[in-house]
Amino acid sequence: MTEQTYILCFAPGTSGRFLSNIFWEILQQQDFDWQLSENNTCHSTSLSMWCHSNVLISTENPYEFFKFDTAKKFGQHGKLYQRQGTGLLTTHAWPNFDLIRSNTALKDTKFIIITIDHDSLWEIFLNDFFKNMLVTLDPAANEKTKTVKPEWLVLMYNDVFETDITFDELFESLTKEKTEILARFYYNKWWSLNPNNLKQVRMPTDSYRNPIEIPDDFKHRTLLLEYKDVYTVSEFEVPVAVEKMTQFMMQSVPSTNFKKRQVDKSFFTQSVIKKCNMYLQGRQDLIDKYKSYNLM
Repeated sequence: MTEQTYILCFAPGTSGRFLSNIFWEILQQQDFDWQLSENNTCHSTSLSMWCHSNVLISTENPYEFFKFDTAKKFGQHGKLYQRQGTGLLTTHAWPNFDLIRSNTALKDTKFIIITIDHDSLWEIFLNDFFKNMLVTLDPAANEKTKTVKPEWLVLMYNDVFETDITFDELFESLTKEKTEILARFYYNKWWSLNPNNLKQVRMPTDSYRNPIEIPDDFKHRTLLLEYKDVYTVSEFEVPVAVEKMTQFMMQSVPSTNFKKRQVDKSFFTQSVIKKCNMYLQGRQDLIDKYKSYNLM
């Protein structure tokens, strides 16, 4: 295991947890037992340490106090629990470079950032809407994958349609047409709504939109990925993002940890390739689902 540490920063809906799981397997040269849900998420099987804070809805800022010296991780509302990836933190919090400069524990940490192009914004939003919001209504979904409280969805529905229904009634009332209306409302107004205190705040999405400016003293230890890199396949049968992260990793990992210094297909085990293929198929299934709702 390398002593190099990494922080993967990404906006909701950009598949950051999937990339972090793949990256951790390659970095550790070990296959871990994790799965994608039916909604193509890794919410219930994230290998990395996770800090939920997006800075704007929490006083906690991972860049101020975080240290890679524990097997515990920061979860929602400061709760701590165990994860495999002690050398990898995933977060929605955009890097606060001033705080990072003052935190000696992060002086050598490298950053991987998933950026957003305008053309990708609607798909990313729909990922958030279907994977985080509507999954609440799915009785078959794993409870760990339900990241939005049911009452938040009920509140939004009642606001849009001027009703006063309960969650059980919502399950019967949400037709396809109403789902389309709800999605557009969510995008225009509620995507920036804080689920904790229901005040209008900005979600971190804007920080990740291209063009991105990285301070000069961080450029050598920062990798910028585009969202399209997550689903564009490279010559090695993995997403371009996975290949770029592996190349980025190889710049800092001692050569004794690997037989070769140059990235080639041998870095990507059959397990990694299989999981990448499952992710890509899952994404296509979601795209087809979005199109069926007349939302793309």
